[in-house]
Amino acid sequence: MNIGRIIKQIRTSKGLCQSDIAKYSGTAQGNYSKFENGQIEVRASVFLKILDRLDISLEEYQYISNEYNLAYKESILKKFFYISHHDEESLENIKWECKNYLKHKESAAIRDIKTICKALICITGSNDFREAKKIALPIWTRLSKSNALYLYDMYFINAIMYIFSVEEAINIRAFLLREYKKYKKMPYSKALIRIAYLNMSLLLIENNKYDLANEDLDLCIKICKEDRMYLHLAVCYIRKGICGSWENHFEAETLIQKGLDILDILEEKQLLQIMLDEVNKYSKGFQYLK
Repeated sequence: MNIGRIIKQIRTSKGLCQSDIAKYSGTAQGNYSKFENGQIEVRASVFLKILDRLDISLEEYQYISNEYNLAYKESILKKFFYISHHDEESLENIKWECKNYLKHKESAAIRDIKTICKALICITGSNDFREAKKIALPIWTRLSKSNALYLYDMYFINAIMYIFSVEEAINIRAFLLREYKKYKKMPYSKALIRIAYLNMSLLLIENNKYDLANEDLDLCIKICKEDRMYLHLAVCYIRKGICGSWENHFEAETLIQKGLDILDILEEKQLLQIMLDEVNKYSKGFQYLK
């Protein structure tokens, strides 16, 4: 179905008349009628005004036009953005989907995701950070030279940040945060920075930089509470407890237990096991049965 006919369906279902939409978008009613009947196209600026009058976002329009499904490309992107970077099977599946997509269409974003999955698999499969960095480095080299980063770029940088040394990752994070300021008013953009703080906190803990890790975790806790992201909040509490265990902080055990209790209540068994492993591996003086 063409664009105009989909718009017509949306307009009529909302009980709006052609003249109203035409006036709002600055289009002659005759031309607007031809647009809905698939006889002519309209400029992108006019189309966005039409969507605005219909109270439909471009993202929602694309979803509707694809018969209430995500387009294949958007489906891959969404899976990648929400995947655990430690889940080798899922990384392999996304890499395969990217390869399949690229057989039919070119996309720089999908090509980058394929490369990043390949790099992350090196870590999850064989803990080979040297090879992972070699694979991911061209992406960072290209993006670091860009005049501006866009949302997908920032997600990609976030995904590869912890592949690098802690000193390199600190500089990459600073670059990411500078660019993020332009997007902080966008809906759901805080998820990007929340995950960046979480990824960075673990890298800092692994390198015994507990003060810096605490700073990132405090910022992340604030965002988690604002957005009611209880899973990530639990991870923050546990990692703050890990940091505190090395400083003989009296709240360390309380923080760890609070985070574990949240995950237990939410029945997040897989994440609970991952966090127990982190406590046993990185904390001082705390060992929990698996």
